[in-house]
Amino acid sequence: MDKIIEILVTWQFALICVVTSGLITAVGNIGSKKEPTTGVRQGGLKTNPWFQRFNPLMPYVIATGLVCIPGIPMPEAMPAGWGTKILFGLAAAGFSAEVYTTVKKLISGHK
Repeated sequence: MDKIIEILVTWQFALICVVTSGLITAVGNIGSKKEPTTGVRQGGLKTNPWFQRFNPLMPYVIATGLVCIPGIPMPEAMPAGWGTKILFGLAAAGFSAEVYTTVKKLISGHK
């Protein structure tokens, strides 16, 4: 159990979480336009019904894809293998979804 916590509290895990959250935000803003008077983004992929259906799964796809890229640093305590990389990506995706919603609420001012 200590080894799992040791793996989840690493800079690599935090990096995957933050990059995944950033990519979700960037993909959602593709094609949107910022209204000059109100400063609110309108249109883009966020209004697309396909995007809204796929949005809950997107962190898992992005994070798992990120950890499968060769050269991405993994924690030294993590055993080698594709299965552990995929589990690491899925865990990072779960946390990144929480990071995304928390940061979004902080920015928009909602509690």
